Amino acid sequence: MPWKARLSGSDMTKLLKGFQPSEMEQKWVIAASGPDDKGIVDVHLCRSWTSYEIYTVRVRVLPGQDGKPGDAEKHGGEVFEILYETSNEFNNTCQSEIEDMAVGLCRGFLGVELGKGPERPKPPVKHHRR
Repeated sequence: MPWKARLSGSDMTKLLKGFQPSEMEQKWVIAASGPDDKGIVDVHLCRSWTSYEIYTVRVRVLPGQDGKPGDAEKHGGEVFEILYETSNEFNNTCQSEIEDMAVGLCRGFLGVELGKGPERPKPPVKHHRR
């Protein structure tokens, strides 16, 4: 799902560092891959027991003065997409729940605020006739 949130250099450093659980109750591992030559970083949010990836937060390192991807800590970045597992296990999960979970995991384990995603239209209000 498309996303747009600016991240400070400090937040980019936290995303790149990730999170390793120190006890069984911490059921998530967060690990980053990248940045690649286009400045794209994939932050993988995985279940700790199975290493099964549930969410991927995609981030672009902001460009330096030369227009090329800059230093993540110095220039910061921008979240542009959140991907999620689409197996049968998640078929009944609505998009806002998925977003809330990915945002909450990054906030809780890394102290990084991913902001709010794109505005979605509100469902129509149903009026009941009497």
